[in-house]
Amino acid sequence: MMTEDEAKKKELAQLTNIYALSGLLSGDGDESKARAVMGELNNRINQRSRRRAIRNNLKYAAAVCLLMVSTWYVTYRAMSVDKVPSYTEIKAPKGQRVNVMLADGTSVWLSPRSTLRIPNEFQSDERSVELDGEGFFDVTKNAQCPFIVKTGQYHVKVLGTRFNVFAYSEKQKFEACLVEGSVLVYNKDNVTESLRLNPDEKVCVENNQLVKSASRFDNEGYLESGVYSFQSKPLLEILECLSLWYGVHFDVGRHVAVYRKISGKFRQSDEVDNILKALQGAYAFQFKRIDANRIQLY
Repeated sequence: MMTEDEAKKKELAQLTNIYALSGLLSGDGDESKARAVMGELNNRINQRSRRRAIRNNLKYAAAVCLLMVSTWYVTYRAMSVDKVPSYTEIKAPKGQRVNVMLADGTSVWLSPRSTLRIPNEFQSDERSVELDGEGFFDVTKNAQCPFIVKTGQYHVKVLGTRFNVFAYSEKQKFEACLVEGSVLVYNKDNVTESLRLNPDEKVCVENNQLVKSASRFDNEGYLESGVYSFQSKPLLEILECLSLWYGVHFDVGRHVAVYRKISGKFRQSDEVDNILKALQGAYAFQFKRIDANRIQLY
């Protein structure tokens, strides 16, 4: 490709030749003709220079636009990837409680064989976690950013309070018990199906409907030490908890009064056989192991 200087030189040579040829002809006005030829030469050179400068500027502008579009696309793709939330799962093994401190200062005590799924960064308009199992929540208050515990079917929404949620996915039972503040429990598929709890009230599901009743959660003082305390609970309900916490199944004989209410407490870190022996002190029954995950009561 010819450079600008080379183009000028070529143009000058052509016009110079024309001028030289014209010099072979004698006549008046040769000097004025020469000035006219040189003026035309300068005009043509300047026009070409302007056109070339415009073309170069357009090329540069196109390159800048392409760079800006490419940068925007890469940034958009990176931001789209960043918008996909990432989570951390905390699991409590059987027979053990686990305490979790969330980024907003909320404290959660997980019961045995429970899983808490936590976003690595809360959204600006809500703080939501996913629970499979049982957890006691002491939520840091934030009126502009409600805290939501999501379970399989029912969600618990609060601003800042203390409450317990029982929602193992392998069981149909759902229960939320409020200690302090106020909570809203609602069906995730039908928000009009909801109940608001006051302190010392609980909600459970009966015949696929949320039902509220008076109840006092009396295990808060035992959470750190891992002690489970119960007052006037049916033996069947305690066996269901043991089944979930330790991953065992109970074969209960028809002579065992499973609806008889008993009171007591035990350490969740104890072996399930030792817990059953302690329960025998409150109600006479016998038990034997069928295998590692199966126990018969009779």
